[in-house]
Amino acid sequence: MKKFLLAAAVLALAGCADKPAGPGAAVVIPEAAPLVTLDDSDRTIIDQTLQAASRGGVGKPVQWSNPATGKNGAVTVIRQGYTRDGKLCQEFHLVASKGVVRAQQVGKACRESGKWSPEGGYTLGS
Repeated sequence: MKKFLLAAAVLALAGCADKPAGPGAAVVIPEAAPLVTLDDSDRTIIDQTLQAASRGGVGKPVQWSNPATGKNGAVTVIRQGYTRDGKLCQEFHLVASKGVVRAQQVGKACRESGKWSPEGGYTLGS
């Protein structure tokens, strides 16, 4: 029981260390996490993965990896359907990671000339 109380006290005190001491105390704002940026080789691999994920079906993630940049992730088709003008489109979820940094995007791709083309390209956020 004493060990539990000691651990609880240490955790409580540790939590207080990050709080400002009072009015006028400095507040430390952590630096924003870096985003995962994609280069052309990443986009090429992701595009190929999008094509494979589209063939694999809705809800089945397809992994991708680019050894040249150290990035990896997955593409998952969320749903497919037709637009009002009869165009076949789908929503997809893209995840990209490098080390401990992870970014994601939900995007839309439509079928054009036998290939799925993402509208707006691949734009990742954290």
